[in-house]
Amino acid sequence: MFKLRKILNLIFVFTLVALLTHAEACETSSTLYQAGLLLNLNNGVFAGSIPLSALLKKGNFGLGASDGAPGELIILDGKPYLGDAAGVPRLLSGNTNATFVQVTNFKPTQTMTLNNIHSLEELGKTIDTLLPSKNIFYALKIEGTFKVIKLRNFSKPVNTKIPLYAWLKQYQVISYPKNIRGTMVAFRSPNYAHTIAVSGYHLHFISYNHDLLGHVYDLAFDHAKVSIEPLFYFSLALPDSPDFLKASLDETQA
Repeated sequence: MFKLRKILNLIFVFTLVALLTHAEACETSSTLYQAGLLLNLNNGVFAGSIPLSALLKKGNFGLGASDGAPGELIILDGKPYLGDAAGVPRLLSGNTNATFVQVTNFKPTQTMTLNNIHSLEELGKTIDTLLPSKNIFYALKIEGTFKVIKLRNFSKPVNTKIPLYAWLKQYQVISYPKNIRGTMVAFRSPNYAHTIAVSGYHLHFISYNHDLLGHVYDLAFDHAKVSIEPLFYFSLALPDSPDFLKASLDETQA
């Protein structure tokens, strides 16, 4: 009986070590970390409570919105940048809270050159043919010189309870930079995640010289390098701000 108990204890220890090792591996690869929900933005809840410094420990590549959604946010090579109304980026402090931010440690498994893309819709359909599944998340980096990009920025920070889509109708600023070199940070989320994240492709752009940033509405290019990483693990941190905890989140606003 003693030997049997000792064997069972050893099996338990080895199983626990294996589970912890697997969990640790999941923490460092193929994981999308997200703070906040798209649903809270669409219900006018913009207060963040999770500092960027915590997210930057989880990933060096990402996009989203910071506290109060004062502009478009991009994370590239571990550095967070926020664009102003003109799309001019500035480095953010790690103390800035995230309202809705997605990050990962970008390690692409596919890289290719795409040619003669005339719209964001065409880009999405082309990349979709290269993906093994539409039911998981993906991180994508798109690098090149873009013939034209339709970019969005904000003319003023959000300071009301107005849902994001309604607020944008009044305060979004659209620009059309041409023949501009830079990088797009993108995530593709499955349709079933539409209340959590932007379903389909969500792209933010930053120029090569780091003098222009924005949310991508449309694009065109002759040649661009596209790198893709499938993300099989998803980690979500919900805000603990009073606005979020007391909000009645309505899915119909998504």
